[in-house]
Amino acid sequence: MIKFPKEAAPIAKKFLSIKELSQVLGVSKSQLYDSVYRQKIPAKRLGKRILIPIDYVERELLSF
Repeated sequence: MIKFPKEAAPIAKKFLSIKELSQVLGVSKSQLYDSVYRQKIPAKRLGKRILIPIDYVERELLSF
């Protein structure tokens, strides 16, 4: 299960921002931006925000 940052509301949350995901995974934001740019991580854009689906994070990134 994902530990959400304090400012994130876990109810009905389906996406994580780059900042939230970097806190969850303990990696830099620049590494995540690079992975999204290279299409290694699926992402949706909402204006300037880049959002990563939580189901992908739980299934692929936290399944170790």
